[in-house]
Amino acid sequence: MPNIKLYTAKLSPPGRSVELTAKALGLELDIVPINLLAQKHLTAAFRKLNPQHTIPVIDDNGTIVWDSHAINVYLEPILYYGAAETPQEKIDNLYRAYELLNDTLVDEYIVGNEMTLADLSCIASIASMHAIFPIDAGKYPRLAGWVERLAKLPYYEATNLAGAEELAQLYRAKLEQNRTNAK
Repeated sequence: MPNIKLYTAKLSPPGRSVELTAKALGLELDIVPINLLAQKHLTAAFRKLNPQHTIPVIDDNGTIVWDSHAINVYLEPILYYGAAETPQEKIDNLYRAYELLNDTLVDEYIVGNEMTLADLSCIASIASMHAIFPIDAGKYPRLAGWVERLAKLPYYEATNLAGAEELAQLYRAKLEQNRTNAK
């Protein structure tokens, strides 16, 4: 029986991303369906679990994590299975993704010269990775410029940067914990 509970809804793309990640990693989760249309995520019991009342949320024997990006990093094998360093292959793959996005950004934004939902969707993931593996403006100038443009949004720091930095801290702390446990 799985010991990680996932509070989610099938209609939630972030929730589905966590389920996909778990399946790819071979992890079995105890799925706890949350009916968003019935506003079950707004109940006192759920808000006690996650004061932001968002889904998905995992409960790993009392360790509560919300935000799909943070959950996916938490579940990812480097953290979950005790690795103390990020494998170079994974870092190389990330930098290839930076290069691809840099080459894709021929305009100011992902789809032309006006910000769209594509930019808002992508910056959450890119900012999370940038907080852990910084984007080199010399190698990826268009990508770095795009991040800088979005970082100027008046709501960016509170809405995105704070979470990306918190995720980076979680990542680094877990690596350090794994190093300590390996001694």
